[in-house]
Amino acid sequence: MLRVAYIDYGLPYAYWHDEAIMIEGALKMAAEKTLRPTMTEYPALYLYTLMGAYGLTFAVGSVLGFFPSVAAFGAQYYLDSSVFFLVARTLSTILAVLSVLCVTLLGCNFGKMAGVWAGFLLACSAIHIDQSILALPNMPMTAAGVLALIFIFRLHASGRLSDYLLAGAVIGISIAFKYNTALLVIPLMVAHWTRSDRRLQSLVLAVFMIPAVFLILNPYWVLEHDRYLADSAFNSSHMRVGHIGHHHGPPYIWYVGQLLSREGLVGVLFLGGVVVSLIRRTQLDYILLSYMLPTLALILPLQNQGVDYTVGIVPVLSILGGRSFALLVNSGGGGGGAIPKIIGRPAAIYCDFCDSGSPNKTA
Repeated sequence: MLRVAYIDYGLPYAYWHDEAIMIEGALKMAAEKTLRPTMTEYPALYLYTLMGAYGLTFAVGSVLGFFPSVAAFGAQYYLDSSVFFLVARTLSTILAVLSVLCVTLLGCNFGKMAGVWAGFLLACSAIHIDQSILALPNMPMTAAGVLALIFIFRLHASGRLSDYLLAGAVIGISIAFKYNTALLVIPLMVAHWTRSDRRLQSLVLAVFMIPAVFLILNPYWVLEHDRYLADSAFNSSHMRVGHIGHHHGPPYIWYVGQLLSREGLVGVLFLGGVVVSLIRRTQLDYILLSYMLPTLALILPLQNQGVDYTVGIVPVLSILGGRSFALLVNSGGGGGGAIPKIIGRPAAIYCDFCDSGSPNKTA
């Protein structure tokens, strides 16, 4: 409900210019019947996903009599673009909800109540909610990244080749939406090297899967690599020096301030979870921290600032915050109040049903 309530924000006007760029790009590619991306600042998978979503929308709408022709469907964007924004935003919202379920499952590796609180914190995260209702690649990237962490946890527990391959493939999918989650290769390696009976060939195959899947989903990255490299260089430069329309505050401090001001108590629990993780330093902590800390090291010094840069690691912060709050509740001898009583049993059943089999379940 926190996400659906504002899904029509700003419509029929394009409040976020980046949303219009993505939607118009996908519609132009569909109209020209080409997979050649209209923009190369980001990978193309999100544009392809929107093309598929709009194709399905047209098919259903034509059956119901809303769109008598392809031309009428295209003209609707100029008459009232709301349906196109709502379709893309709904996709983001669905993936956001799925990421909450995945975070609950990941949190259960630290105990069932830790999983309950991890999912609850992510569900209440202002940053995650904001990105959940935008027609941007941020939420597909984040959801795929969280799914990749599930397979990373599984390979750490089982050592199965299938988990290695799935982890690498899903990391490739996540990067195919947006480059930010490329650092997931680090927790993949940490999960491998913290196993006692590791096999190097499994890690090599998993790492190979990342670029293989990425390139399959972004063929023009090979066909027109010069365009991508030029736009990547441009993005890199303006991220370092900043540009009009983005925040420009003190490096490092700005993000901490935004985390506390936007998230409130949730942000405090996020920071507390990081502290607890740094103190406990279990193998699972190392896996999560090896993704979060390098990401922060990259974005904190940037002159070009935006809380959307942190959305990929908000699920990790939720897991660590949920674990720390569960510890706090347990140390107080309480049951955690009404919220765990309402959602705790369903979440516990969910964790049992989706149990990753990790032998390292620990607070």
